[in-house]
Amino acid sequence: MIKKFFKIVGVALLLLIVAAFAVPYFFSDQIKAKIQKSINEKIDAKVSFSDVDLSFISNFPQANVKL
Repeated sequence: MIKKFFKIVGVALLLLIVAAFAVPYFFSDQIKAKIQKSINEKIDAKVSFSDVDLSFISNFPQANVKL
């Protein structure tokens, strides 16, 4: 019973870690578009940038965005 519990917890943690690395990789274009839209709505200027790095690991549990 306890082994089964630890297996389930281990698999769940592994899936969370894999998702934390996969989401920024697979959805970078959509994330970049949403960030750019949000910035343009907040300030009275047009903002453009070419590179966005998103990480869920460095400031866990918050997401970290580098422009």
